Amino acid sequence: MPSKTPELELKFSAPADFTAAAWTSQAGVEEIAELPALNLFAVYYDTEDLRLARAGITLRYRTGDDNSAVWTLKLPALDTRELRDEVVITQADGNKVPEEARRLTTAFARGEELRKVARLRTRRRRWSLRETGGRELAELVDDRVSVLDGRRVTQRFHELEVEARSSDLAGLRRIEAALGQMGFAPTTQSPKVFRALGPRAADRSDIPEPATGSPRTPVADATSAAISSTVRRLVLHDPHARLHDAEGIHQMRVSARRLRGYLQTFAPLVQAEWANGINEELRRLARALGKARDLDVMIKNLREAAFNGVAAITPMLHVIEGRRPGEHLTRN
Repeated sequence: MPSKTPELELKFSAPADFTAAAWTSQAGVEEIAELPALNLFAVYYDTEDLRLARAGITLRYRTGDDNSAVWTLKLPALDTRELRDEVVITQADGNKVPEEARRLTTAFARGEELRKVARLRTRRRRWSLRETGGRELAELVDDRVSVLDGRRVTQRFHELEVEARSSDLAGLRRIEAALGQMGFAPTTQSPKVFRALGPRAADRSDIPEPATGSPRTPVADATSAAISSTVRRLVLHDPHARLHDAEGIHQMRVSARRLRGYLQTFAPLVQAEWANGINEELRRLARALGKARDLDVMIKNLREAAFNGVAAITPMLHVIEGRRPGEHLTRN
């Protein structure tokens, strides 16, 4: 089972005469070390109507990295546009989407085939930004990107990124301010492939969004907003629950229970056949998530006890961790 790691980065445009050597001691950066250049080749996968991209998700197979060829799924974080969750799946076959990637995108693809939608070649220069003592704060990369159609280049663009290593968002913002004094300008934070895919990648997602603006029918609009918001949270937390993330499971369970409550509260305004059709599914989902959530709470309490020196707890902790029913969440 792969795990997710946070990816914190900012994107910039830069002056044509940009050179890392012009960096001055600012934002805590005391040393810049150039790293070996990379030649990256990435193939991106999505549904025909770009359901992943429109939800802010990317799935790619890339070669040329330091860690060899890997599949990478990137999920948008719910609380900040600068942070994304990255899931790396090791599989040598770059022509077959890993089953794990299919499971993690189930709520977004919803049965549609994942196919090749874009191919990018990137020539990357990179520098390690370090503080006194050598600790790496961030990595600065200069990407020259070519969008490919067969052997033909259909588009080229230049992009710079600063990706946090030990730095937090506040530290990254200080680096951003220093770059601004060097002529850098913040640009869209969208993934590179969105530029290759064109306007369709920016189309509105079919994941429900609460209605905005002045309500014309207050009760109906309130019903729609409540249900849409809950369905949206249910869908967005789905891959996190499948990754056995405790908070993802908790939020998905809350959303399932809340949606059932809304369907009951607003029953006179909702089509009964539609509501009855999903109520039982929501009940089953909440039950499965509840079992995982209960064990998460128990495991948390046992870990705290073990940390506080109750050594006899450790064998029980291992047994409970082995019983955690998260695996079946990845198979549905």
